Amino acid sequence: MGGFPWLPLIGYSIHPLSESKPLVRIFEAISIIRDLHENGITNRKGRFYNVNGFRIVVKPYVKVPIYVASMGPRILRKAPMIADGVITSPGVMTVKSVEELLKAVKSGEAMCNRAIDKAAYVLSSVAKDRAEAYKSVKRDPFFIYQLSEVVSEESLLECGVGVERLPDIRNAWRNRDLLRASELITDEMVHHLTATGKPEDVMNRLEEYWSTGHDRLIAAAVGDWRSLIDVIGTLNQ
Repeated sequence: MGGFPWLPLIGYSIHPLSESKPLVRIFEAISIIRDLHENGITNRKGRFYNVNGFRIVVKPYVKVPIYVASMGPRILRKAPMIADGVITSPGVMTVKSVEELLKAVKSGEAMCNRAIDKAAYVLSSVAKDRAEAYKSVKRDPFFIYQLSEVVSEESLLECGVGVERLPDIRNAWRNRDLLRASELITDEMVHHLTATGKPEDVMNRLEEYWSTGHDRLIAAAVGDWRSLIDVIGTLNQ
């Protein structure tokens, strides 16, 4: 059920959840994918997917890990039953929110007595000039989309970030006025939702995300990706 903002545009209904059943769909899809990886062929009859004798041309020589990317606590709790790993954050999320989602995964691990890999994206922008790094994020379409459609007001309020501008930011985004949206975004929003700034700022922020207990962070670069790689190299030393 990936890409939920775009699925309705192609005529695919995702609501109500009582009918679209995302958890059931994920279970069925992973069962099919795992069969193909392990056996090269699958026969599955489910509620949403029916596969009869489907084969892959080349069977993988190594196990291909299956990750579930979700921000839904229920799916994250079930993930250890069916997946090899999870991705808890799309990249634009407060440290506390990422930590809360990880609790759901750990609860599922305890229930089924099975540990899986836990990863999170962190949108990151680094520059010698802090203001330049912040400007890059504010102009990034993905950040604007996430702030407008995905980030909860509650998560920002918990960090002391004002949300008075959010309605206008959402309006600008939905009207495809990205310049206006970027002008309305505050430094505080960028700071609490990403790892952005000078190299030392980014390193400190990534360490905060790392402290949540994930097994790996995936730094999604905005702007100077080479400098970001240098920062990550320092973090790993």
